[in-house]
Amino acid sequence: MSESANKAVFLSYASQDAEAVRRICESLRASGVEVWFDQNELVGGDAWDAKIRGQVKSCTLFVPVISAATQARREGYFRIEWKIAAQRTQAIADGTPFLLPVVIDATKDGEALVPEEFRAVQWTRLPGGEAPASFCARVKKLLEEMKLEAGSPRPAARDEGVASPGKPRAASRGWLVPAALGFAAVAVLALWQPWKKSPIAGPPPAGADAKAPVAPLSEAQKLTGRARTLYERWDLASPEDLALGEQLLKKAVDGDPLDAEAWAARALLSCCFIVQGIENSAERLAAMRSDAERAIKLDPNSGQARFAWAFSLRFDGKTQATAVRLLKEEVVRQPANHLLLISLGGALRRAGKFEESLVYFDQAAGAAPRDPVTHFNRGLNLLALNRPAEAEAAFDRALALAPGYRNARRWKREVLLDYHGDLAGARALVEKFRPDYHATESDALDAARIYFFCKAPAKCLEALQPVRDFVPFDPGAFTGPKAYLTGRAHQLAGNLDAARSDWQAALKLVEQRQSAQPASNELLSWKARLLASLGQRTEAEASLTEIRQRQSVNRWSIYAGSTAQMLVLLGRNDEAVAELEAAHKAGSLGTHHDFIVTRNELRYHPDWDPLRGNPRFEALLPRVLAPAAAP
Repeated sequence: MSESANKAVFLSYASQDAEAVRRICESLRASGVEVWFDQNELVGGDAWDAKIRGQVKSCTLFVPVISAATQARREGYFRIEWKIAAQRTQAIADGTPFLLPVVIDATKDGEALVPEEFRAVQWTRLPGGEAPASFCARVKKLLEEMKLEAGSPRPAARDEGVASPGKPRAASRGWLVPAALGFAAVAVLALWQPWKKSPIAGPPPAGADAKAPVAPLSEAQKLTGRARTLYERWDLASPEDLALGEQLLKKAVDGDPLDAEAWAARALLSCCFIVQGIENSAERLAAMRSDAERAIKLDPNSGQARFAWAFSLRFDGKTQATAVRLLKEEVVRQPANHLLLISLGGALRRAGKFEESLVYFDQAAGAAPRDPVTHFNRGLNLLALNRPAEAEAAFDRALALAPGYRNARRWKREVLLDYHGDLAGARALVEKFRPDYHATESDALDAARIYFFCKAPAKCLEALQPVRDFVPFDPGAFTGPKAYLTGRAHQLAGNLDAARSDWQAALKLVEQRQSAQPASNELLSWKARLLASLGQRTEAEASLTEIRQRQSVNRWSIYAGSTAQMLVLLGRNDEAVAELEAAHKAGSLGTHHDFIVTRNELRYHPDWDPLRGNPRFEALLPRVLAPAAAP
């Protein structure tokens, strides 16, 4: 096979996939198929760009290899090859096979960033580049048919996965990347080029990528790339994902301690640990800052290093303003880096600058329209701006892209129940995502609350199964003994003996904790509530007196809803209403806050059932603002 001969099959791929593509090439060649595989074919002195363009224009079958690597690279020479091949289909007669797309991992065709012409056929999946004999035989048969027919048109072989030019699938249009996004992505990646190790000093000369092949990735770069695919899912990344990413990055920096991109990735992975609340220890914070500092010292021109350094400053109150300034400067350099944009938006949101924050979340949604994390964060900002309908649409978009997205489910429920008062809709959401909604403690508590409001005790008990005996502080979720909740569910079902047994177990657990934390207002509140539930009125009244004494020092040291619930359990309903009225007058009812009673909790929670029909309670309900309308 001479070097000048036009190869029958052209393999087009991202350099990160070279090993998998080599396996495809070797399998085809073993079957007697001529293959263009640039790592083998290029020799010194070749006019590289002209030769590749010529091969794309003259090959018989064009095989674009699609993967997570091609997804991650918005710019690369393989995209030039793909566009040339797509353009060539316009000059090929209908029914003539030419395109044979191959996917080597779990990348979905509907989400792939490819020319529309590639979507005209079903794609062939060769996991890891393992090409079975049937695939090689099919390619060989197509080539033989082409030689026999000498280019005469024949019916398109759609189920063979080969494109019939001029007949793209209609459903593919919805996945095209808008032109504006394409130009923005090209501009930023020309500056960033995360797949290269070289520092970023500005845009490369025009046509630079077309004149020289990209240098092979080092082992450290490969490890860093794998780690980034794990942590750049952001709050969709599991603790296991982050732990694996950390192992990969340790190998990367151990193997090449001068690779700034690897150190920057380590810092950003630590940021992900902290933002998700998985680990925010002093050791983690120090490691994040140290890694970011090392990255910026190794390569101050690296966009990833600058991003990591700015992000690391967000977690110190003294440097938050500096973090915002640096993030804004970096957004100018990387306007299509959606992770950078949502980081800046999050920093501004924490500073209470909701309108300005939304600008960057909107920009992130434009840069990454298929990223669920971006849409979720945009929804949070819209809630902060009292725009719940738009927030709900953003959460719906996030869930459409990632149905298992826990945070999006949780806040969708928040909108349905606490903003709209749609109890049926909130329950339908729980049922839609079963069994996921029962898989984790946070989701289980969420589901149990909905079932409790719906007065479905059996469902409530089922949902509470994965919950720990005592749930520690968790913003936005239940905090306290699980047995109190199961006891309330048994009481709702009429199983009073089971209810008392659970409350006694809960009281024992609370008293054990009180011995170690005697000053805890939270534990004192639980003790009073459980004593009242068990009918131990004298002991409950004594605990309530102590609560009143503490509240005389700090009125809201124990939140109004807890005290009012205790009063209801003691049968002191008028005092309970007075407590709620005082909280409302102080502006502590109806606002969206982890510890404060919302209007729809007052409407639906069975704890307040003894107050229903009380004229003062009924008069209070319409005056309590929904969270969206609260100041």
